Amino acid sequence: MHTKFYIRYGILLIWLFIKSSISLCAYIDDKSEVLHPNMPVDIYVCAGRSTTILIRGNEPISAIALSSSIVSYKYNKSLNELEITPTGRLSGLETNLNLRIGSEVYVLILKLVSDVRTQYVRVFTPESALSVSDEDSLIKSIPQKPAYVDLLGSISAIERMQGDEIYRKTKINIHEILVNDAYVWKNSILELVNFYQFIDQDLLIFIVRWTNRMGVPLYLDPRDLEIWVNEINIPIIAATRKSTRSQILPGETDTIYLAIQGYRLSRRNAFRLKVIESSP
Repeated sequence: MHTKFYIRYGILLIWLFIKSSISLCAYIDDKSEVLHPNMPVDIYVCAGRSTTILIRGNEPISAIALSSSIVSYKYNKSLNELEITPTGRLSGLETNLNLRIGSEVYVLILKLVSDVRTQYVRVFTPESALSVSDEDSLIKSIPQKPAYVDLLGSISAIERMQGDEIYRKTKINIHEILVNDAYVWKNSILELVNFYQFIDQDLLIFIVRWTNRMGVPLYLDPRDLEIWVNEINIPIIAATRKSTRSQILPGETDTIYLAIQGYRLSRRNAFRLKVIESSP
């Protein structure tokens, strides 16, 4: 029984590596923050002060878009850094600064303040230049039996990260990736909002939210949800729901967690949600 499982695992793993989007990039140090294209970052600036934004990596900023004149900027291409300076003295205002680096656009939300929140230096590494050195360890990973995958413990860590920024920063082996994929099922939209990668466990936790838009109670079996990369259906090792009721009433929302473990998948893969049309 176990031999057949590992043979199937090995065959799928070979196929996934052929189709995978894993790539090697620049190194990121522990003083740098990861800049994601789908996650705007708040930066607090103060009148009469300059804030330096340093971009790590080999690719320079190719385009800069500033939506308001409440701040000005200077770009030093040789250092690949921006100097941001407010043009007025009013606090409470904000604007966005969009940076194109490679094929991605990264959004900085500049907020004018006059207190201790002022930030003088921020150092970022764009996700496109992020080292996959942390993903190199995936090559040593092995598949776990479903009983050994702590799905509830992982969900607890995710929920704490969402509400505790200090705790979040300590979890350097956990990455959050936004997806925003959607699937229509029984007039209801299922949203694959994001997923979390637990590097040390080679574990991916996908979060699906849906609201019952029908006029009758509905039950969506988590086992009817599938995660795909291109034309490949990735086996789900464990799944659970947030709601404790068997059915979701009209207008109510439920959250479903799907776990994939042991396939050495890069977080850069284009994951998509599908539903087996068998749920009543």
